[in-house]
Amino acid sequence: MLKRLPLGPRALSDAPADHQFETDVAIVGGAVGGASMAHALAEYELSSIIFERLPQIPEVNRGDVLQPLTLTLLDRWGIYPIVTEMGGFPIYEWNFFNPRIGHLGSWNFSSLPGRFNHQTILRHSRIHQALYSAMESKRRFIDVQRGAEVTGILLDEQRDVVAGVYGEQDGRTFEARARVVVAADGPRSRLRRFLGIEQEERYRYDHEYLMLTTPRPKVPEMDRKGMQYVGRHGLTVLIPLDGGEEVRIPVQIPRGAQPEWGKLSAAQLRHRLLVRAPVLEHIDTSGAMDHLSHSYPVSWTHSNRYVKRNVCLIGEAARTIHPTTAQGMNMAILDAEVLAAVIKRCFLKDNVSDETLVAYEDARRPVAEEVMETSHHQTLHHTASGVWHDIWGVRMYRWIEDEDTKREISISIAGLNNPTSRDLRILESAPV
Repeated sequence: MLKRLPLGPRALSDAPADHQFETDVAIVGGAVGGASMAHALAEYELSSIIFERLPQIPEVNRGDVLQPLTLTLLDRWGIYPIVTEMGGFPIYEWNFFNPRIGHLGSWNFSSLPGRFNHQTILRHSRIHQALYSAMESKRRFIDVQRGAEVTGILLDEQRDVVAGVYGEQDGRTFEARARVVVAADGPRSRLRRFLGIEQEERYRYDHEYLMLTTPRPKVPEMDRKGMQYVGRHGLTVLIPLDGGEEVRIPVQIPRGAQPEWGKLSAAQLRHRLLVRAPVLEHIDTSGAMDHLSHSYPVSWTHSNRYVKRNVCLIGEAARTIHPTTAQGMNMAILDAEVLAAVIKRCFLKDNVSDETLVAYEDARRPVAEEVMETSHHQTLHHTASGVWHDIWGVRMYRWIEDEDTKREISISIAGLNNPTSRDLRILESAPV
């Protein structure tokens, strides 16, 4: 017998649901993580339904960098050609500058093995669009329900596991029964909180990012390259967007300082930007705030488990990470790839239970820990601020002239040392 339990304080109706769904996997949350989960499951011919509360793909001013390993997965799922068609812009090198001292060094991906020896940059909303466009040929396996808010779970009282979800869509109620539920509902995951899965705060950062957009400076330093300015005022990054015509500019500001920045005139904003990133003198910055929807708070947290009662956490539902090395979205995609193989193995061989699904956590947690540690240490380099940084903080970048160190960091950021499900041979011993 299935019992409805609410995810929040609001009680649920006892009346029969207006609509019933049946699927292998119910995915709560339809951003990049949830959409990737559906593609990864379809690769194994497993059905899924994505329940996304937003009726349209939102414009989000972050999450624009696809790493080389991620590109390999998107190519396998038939998504990379669409990313290219939508203006995916490959960059091969990052240059580091101090506004007063000048060029500190560079590292790049061009010498890395494999087809994708570069990052690809595409604005976040277009990455969403590419993922959903690629679902057209997979309708047999993927069902997308937009404007569908999940408000409760279906509990199998006999086995004490979650056996589906309950919610509302266009004024009508629905139930979806599934063998596995995937929580891809972000850092404030209601599913995670319902299950009582705790999160540890690993580090409290003292800053956030103002996400600006301007035309791209037509300078050699940005020819298939990105730029990072470090120094007394904090980190300022120039990320070429779709086709390289614009740049996304994350600007490090003190936590809670967005209201003050929002009141700046165009001239005042330009002055602050030029102090941080002199290369912007070549372009018009008056529209930098036009696409600002929010500032981007940053944190480092990690859930104490990924699996409970047949619910699996992926992406920011499982952890949050500082964006300095552009790993958060890419980690979610790899979560999906590994979890899909584990679910397929459970269906074929091991049966579905926390004891079998935990193979996903066993595979991903140590990798996630390493990625988060690397990102954190890079963050401490890049976001250091204060007058002292212009005096001797440049010493922090001496590592960048060591070729072995640069290659090691490039491989780590590219994700090439992160095992995929095929590397882990998850299905190798399962019957076909």
